[in-house]
Amino acid sequence: MKNKVLFASVLAFPLIVAAQDGEADGSGTYARFGAGIAIVEDIEGFVDTVFEPRLDYELNLDPGVRVDFAPGYNFNHYFGVELNTGFVWNSIDSIELEDGRRGRAEGDLLQIPMMGSVVLRVPTPIQLTPFVGAGAGGAYVRLENDDSDEAGDDFFAAFQFFGGVKYEIDEVLSVGMVYKYMHVFSEDEETIFTGESAGLGDLTTHSISAIVSFNF
Repeated sequence: MKNKVLFASVLAFPLIVAAQDGEADGSGTYARFGAGIAIVEDIEGFVDTVFEPRLDYELNLDPGVRVDFAPGYNFNHYFGVELNTGFVWNSIDSIELEDGRRGRAEGDLLQIPMMGSVVLRVPTPIQLTPFVGAGAGGAYVRLENDDSDEAGDDFFAAFQFFGGVKYEIDEVLSVGMVYKYMHVFSEDEETIFTGESAGLGDLTTHSISAIVSFNF
């Protein structure tokens, strides 16, 4: 009987060591969820018609929400990679003309980012882990005008920077906060056969979210 126990222990020992090494070096997969407030900077635009001179304006948006989902892989305690998607939603508050006049406007702006990111972390002995990251990819953007029942959408290149801190409750669960700066290269101009044209500038979004992470 002792020989059988010894034999089983010898066979299992490499697996036990491998599992402990995986936990010790910080490698493994994870999934992070986030939700918080999103603020979009004023968006510049213009309309140039045949019968009217070019009209420049700014769209002002209300604070909205950002929801994120980011599965990733940690190579060690300090470095990882992840995918980031989710959505950012804001409603239009008003439109401001170049001469200072302001009017009400109703509509919605939807952004769906799809990016790959690198993440750098700094573990501490007190279970707090500050982190920073950068990502690039693209974003689907849809702008709706409720007054005219018109909408426009497209997919644009985008990048983001982020930083935050998380607190490790146990080996599986962590909670924290993150700030994200996202820029979408949405500047676009369209001209129709009559010579009329319209354009909209890039999108810049700031967000602060609560996050929860699960290690697998």
